Amino acid sequence: MLTGYKDAEGYLPGKLFEYLATGLPVLGVGPNNGDAASLLSETASGKMIDSFDTAGIKKELFTQFNAWKLNQSLPVKNAGAEKYSRKTVTDKLVDLLSLR
Repeated sequence: MLTGYKDAEGYLPGKLFEYLATGLPVLGVGPNNGDAASLLSETASGKMIDSFDTAGIKKELFTQFNAWKLNQSLPVKNAGAEKYSRKTVTDKLVDLLSLR
């Protein structure tokens, strides 16, 4: 949940990357025009819903629950999520620091 953070639109919590790695659908609650929302959309890993959109949150929870009941929820297609894994990001950092 990104609600209540100053400049939440530009905030990418580390936990989000851990959620991506699970391959499970991610439901983000916060600004739907921010960086976290863009990341979820880019990787097709879930949805970001505004914290004031309680009907939208409820609808997405029911959608995911019903998919789970029908055994259709796992895994999501994390298109490009691998490039955000800790290993890949660390490899890029090492390359930037010219340690290889």
